[in-house]
Amino acid sequence: MTPVNCCVSFLFTSLIFAPGHSSSIMTWPLAFADPAYDIIKQTAEGGKVGCRKELGDSNQYLGYSAIKFVGDRRSYVDLRVVSGSVSTLGDFAFVLTVKACSTSGGTVFHYQQDAGPIVNPKVIRDIVLWCNTTHVIVDVVSGTGDSLGQIVSSVPDMGGDGWVNLAIAYDESKSELKLMKSQADLGLVRLLDSGTNPRIGLPGTLRVGGRLNGTSSQAFAGQAICCVMYDNKIPNGDVMTAVDECKPGQWPSSYPSTPVSGSTSCEQFKGYFVLESRNTAMGVAMVPLSTTSVMSRAMCADKCLRLEQCATFSFSTLDKVCKMYDDANSESRVSIMDTNVYTRRDICC
Repeated sequence: MTPVNCCVSFLFTSLIFAPGHSSSIMTWPLAFADPAYDIIKQTAEGGKVGCRKELGDSNQYLGYSAIKFVGDRRSYVDLRVVSGSVSTLGDFAFVLTVKACSTSGGTVFHYQQDAGPIVNPKVIRDIVLWCNTTHVIVDVVSGTGDSLGQIVSSVPDMGGDGWVNLAIAYDESKSELKLMKSQADLGLVRLLDSGTNPRIGLPGTLRVGGRLNGTSSQAFAGQAICCVMYDNKIPNGDVMTAVDECKPGQWPSSYPSTPVSGSTSCEQFKGYFVLESRNTAMGVAMVPLSTTSVMSRAMCADKCLRLEQCATFSFSTLDKVCKMYDDANSESRVSIMDTNVYTRRDICC
């Protein structure tokens, strides 16, 4: 797989100046993980699970390197968004710093509430930010899958070489979602409602680099370095105050203070697979790249390695069916006896 040279960096930050500056409720420095591994897992609350290709450019202000996303659906980082026992949140804001969106565009940021037993049309279930070299678009979706609103803004420098600081902020009292770039307003939308202003549903997952569902959306080809979340809205102000929270001295204690060094070469992982789950298969929503009959899991693994798009395969020891997929999405798996799911170790190298 050939890395995409054009890179984008987004910084979503929320700031409060009424008076002073509120601290973020979550801060995620993205690049501090071993780039040799495809899946990066940290067990601390607010940790990250992701799959991405390589380290990106150094940000001199923050003093460390970004993550480079290469425009395929296996290049992403997932961040957990939790808030104790609270199931919804009113005012909120995200800040992300990014760099260079590709001409074809891609999804930079997707927040999605965890699936639950109750579907509420007045809850913000999804917030999706995507871009191309000239525009940034924000889509907001309700708990029933209906559109609550959209922002479309012209941002001519999204394909440039510089870092771009973006902020999404929501004012529950007005039901208004605002998109900002540094100190400039890029757009505002009043979310549709039927009496009660919608609130964002918690807990959830924030994916940087692509969408959490759907195979038709373009993945992000660019760079991102740090993400910040607030439980307050942000008026126009100094976005760099939020960026400061991405400096190592401001990180949560669960993150390391220095980058991981001495990474193992990805070449050593070629041909290796991880047994992700036993007695499990991909759900019908996951369309396989290929389905074939083979005599063993080793033969299935060999076929996956010969198919560049293959990231995951399932093999049934009972009927000898091998199914190959381009996504290792664990949320779409179902229980089934005599079937196991395996993921390649070198897909992000």
